[in-house]
Amino acid sequence: LTQALIATSAFFRATGWLWLAAIVAALAGFAIALRRAPFRARWHAFLLRLPVVGRLLRSLDTARFASTLAILTGSGAPLLRSLDAAAEVVRMRPLAAASSRAAALVREGVALSRALREQGAFPPVLIHLVANGEQSGQLAPMLERAAADLERDAERRLAWLAALLQPALIVVMGVIVLVLVLAI
Repeated sequence: LTQALIATSAFFRATGWLWLAAIVAALAGFAIALRRAPFRARWHAFLLRLPVVGRLLRSLDTARFASTLAILTGSGAPLLRSLDAAAEVVRMRPLAAASSRAAALVREGVALSRALREQGAFPPVLIHLVANGEQSGQLAPMLERAAADLERDAERRLAWLAALLQPALIVVMGVIVLVLVLAI
């Protein structure tokens, strides 16, 4: 174990600048690739499919969408213009595309709740509250409620993720220290 640790240390000391250059080049290439819309859309779709992070990002973006839509419709802006503006504040490209497709369906005369449901990208709580808001004539308050629910959900998920990462980091650091102690 001691010889392996010394060999690993020597390897990284000898090739450390190559690893640093490779990491910088990879990050620069990734940043350049993110500027292209097709790659960014695929990356965002990948992020949204991740188990914990995807649901967190979906909750955050959907809350932003619902909040913007609530503010605009509550202030008397036409629904179609409000949908277009709300689609602009969504950061994740697949959700923004779903918002734009829902706006196109609303232009054709489809109810907002049905248009959102058909996209398959929005959480059920948003669709349910939008449907209730359309039926009761209180769309803006229901959108505000949906945004608040989604923000609370995002906060819960973020707290859960932090609670999960802390013990994992402690275990990883413990393993590293254990290997170093055993090698010495």
